[in-house]
Amino acid sequence: MSYFLILAALFIPLAAQAAEPEGVAVLEAAGRAEVWRSGSGKWSELSAGAMLKKGDKIRAGGESFVEMALDEKFETILRLDHGSRIDVLSLAPPRFALERGRFFIFGEGEKGSPLKVLTPFAVCSTSSIGGFALETSRNGLRVWVYGGQVSVIGRRKSVYPVKEGFKFFLHGASSRVLERMTYPDYWEWTAWSRKVYERKDDRDDYLKSLH
Repeated sequence: MSYFLILAALFIPLAAQAAEPEGVAVLEAAGRAEVWRSGSGKWSELSAGAMLKKGDKIRAGGESFVEMALDEKFETILRLDHGSRIDVLSLAPPRFALERGRFFIFGEGEKGSPLKVLTPFAVCSTSSIGGFALETSRNGLRVWVYGGQVSVIGRRKSVYPVKEGFKFFLHGASSRVLERMTYPDYWEWTAWSRKVYERKDDRDDYLKSLH
């Protein structure tokens, strides 16, 4: 299925519906990307054009990734990196559980319902999405904030605000490090955000062509 047919199939019908999201739309699934549908009892191949629902689980194997959109305007785009897994806990408000690996969130537009990501170490929450990345492993939780602010809520309910331009590492209940990001921290984010803007431009051009 071409990228433009995906746009038509997923987002044009949604634009005419109520604000309640239909699901999380998969824009691209590269490599070994799989989904565990709620109630299916098995993993199956995930491909572009799929709509993820509450209760679904997504995983990306080696050399794989999945890109998703939360809305028809592409104001919130998500990327699940290789070796990662997330669960869709709810759609409104958006809630995810990052079981392992790395998860990128790109957002624009007005403040809305807080987007929350649960991890084994803490809950990360933001209502002013600008852009951030999370990585969880056996060593702990890492957070990079590229825009806006993310609140990291630890196991003891301690809240650590991480502002734009900073990175945060949390291990256990009390071991934490907050540092200003350096140039290498932006490399992957810059390349991906450029791709996101290209997708948004493609979307706008395609919708204009329909009129």
